[in-house]
Amino acid sequence: MKYKNIKAFSHNLSHSFMSFNNYDTREYLLNLVQQTNKTKISICWINKNNQSEEEFNESCKKMIESYRNQIPALMKQHQIESGSVIELRTDIYLSQSNDVIIQSYAKDIHGKQYIQDIEHQF
Repeated sequence: MKYKNIKAFSHNLSHSFMSFNNYDTREYLLNLVQQTNKTKISICWINKNNQSEEEFNESCKKMIESYRNQIPALMKQHQIESGSVIELRTDIYLSQSNDVIIQSYAKDIHGKQYIQDIEHQF
């Protein structure tokens, strides 16, 4: 088990999900955060109970579920045991200057948090 790989795993998951390869979902979420008064949209990858997905359209929900199904294989590729990550999410929010920020977040069983901004282009 390599705890140091959790940051890279979390970043890779969020980056892939918000990449141009996932254009429709990416644009939908970016527009959603820009056009609503929500302070933050979070996609909770492990603890679905912490998230209300009613705000997402059906296409976005299907893509989220597809990525959730890939998490065990991705964790294995990063040499991470499944029970070692207790929280995993992608956050999308507006900064004070109205720039869109995409951030990966993970928390391990020891309470250590792994937070990293995802670079993106519009």
